[in-house]
Amino acid sequence: MPKSQFTKEMEAFVRANYMDLPASEMSRVLGIAAGIICRNMRRLGLKTPKEVSRKWAASKLKGRTRATAKQDEFIKAHALTMPLKRMARTLGVGDTLVKLRMKHLGIVVPQELRDKWAEQSRLKKGNVPPNKGKKQVEYMSAESIERSKATRFKKGNIPANAFEKDGVITIRNDKRGVPYKHIRIALGEWEYLHIYNWKTANGQVPDGHVVAFKDGDTLNPDISNLELITMGENMLRNSGTMNLPDGMISVYLAPRDRELRKEILKHPELIELKRQQILLQREIKSKS
Repeated sequence: MPKSQFTKEMEAFVRANYMDLPASEMSRVLGIAAGIICRNMRRLGLKTPKEVSRKWAASKLKGRTRATAKQDEFIKAHALTMPLKRMARTLGVGDTLVKLRMKHLGIVVPQELRDKWAEQSRLKKGNVPPNKGKKQVEYMSAESIERSKATRFKKGNIPANAFEKDGVITIRNDKRGVPYKHIRIALGEWEYLHIYNWKTANGQVPDGHVVAFKDGDTLNPDISNLELITMGENMLRNSGTMNLPDGMISVYLAPRDRELRKEILKHPELIELKRQQILLQREIKSKS
């Protein structure tokens, strides 16, 4: 709905009732979406206090849980001295029921108390698991052991998401986020496709060398696009001193002005002119 359709009368109604009615109720009265009311409340700087919104949320939950009066009394008495899950186990009910009853009763556990309970529940350094060094029959019943057999991963089982045959090609990103093609050469064994192609055509990659992409496209592992270079050459290429990326050229042009570098990057003709100048200077230096 355009802002113009949120009339002055609607604005007046919202200003008068935002502390007494939730957006869902006001939307029914005004005949517009609750999202429109919330958006215009933010525009008008109107914000319902948290205690009021919690009260509305609690009223919605009224009658939805099956807790008894005795359970409610227990929750009120122990909510600030016992974690929620422990209360649920003590009462013999689910965690969700206790959580809903706390909302209904308006009980809010301070964050520092929740943090304290979380810290106490963590395993401490040096903690010894109760089943350490024990045989399965010492800590599990015969019935439990028998039931566990049905879900055990048996030797020779193939995961459901495993590819069916060798030669399947997938694309994966390395740690830097650079995509590379991979090929399955055996079950559970994968290799970079560009290295696989090079080895198929030329044999093993010698020590101290890497297979590089001539055009820089890591998703083009065709043998015609591959070349063998030393690790030293690869280091120089990756450092940018050979291919001179635009970012490096902008640093040459404005070494101390970051904002100016941003503007320079918007003018590729300046970048290319400086790049050619640097390459020409290198050529002259190499020949002299």
